[in-house]
Amino acid sequence: MKSSLWIIVVLVAGFLFTGPVFTDFGKSRAQKEAVPNAEKRKNVIRMRASDLMGEQVRNKKGEEYGTLGDIILHNNGTIDYVILLHGGILGLGKKLVPIPWKRVLDTENEGALIIDVDDELLKNAPNFSEEEWEKFEKDEWNEEIEKYYGY
Repeated sequence: MKSSLWIIVVLVAGFLFTGPVFTDFGKSRAQKEAVPNAEKRKNVIRMRASDLMGEQVRNKKGEEYGTLGDIILHNNGTIDYVILLHGGILGLGKKLVPIPWKRVLDTENEGALIIDVDDELLKNAPNFSEEEWEKFEKDEWNEEIEKYYGY
């Protein structure tokens, strides 16, 4: 009887201490440390990219598409894309979807990035895996993305 109670105590304690580990599974360090604060960003002209990491990404209707995983900069200093982490379960199977910066409508909307992309456009959007970041170094990949979104 005592050993059964001891096992239950150990299991409950283990769950309490490892629970946060599973909720952070698949998130980058920046996403884990980011504290989204839309109020802090209101009327701000410049902001840190790290403040946006992990923010919800929604369409114009307010439907959630995922979270902001990264930002791709051009060597001339402009932002080319935001990387949407879309789909998957517990960080597994998520698609990384580049969304042209021109499609970002709002960064001040209650802790979410609003994008001008509908369900159908997102469904067939170019995407890549964690092992394919070098694709952005190739003009063909960037041209494919721009063409897909109509630019």
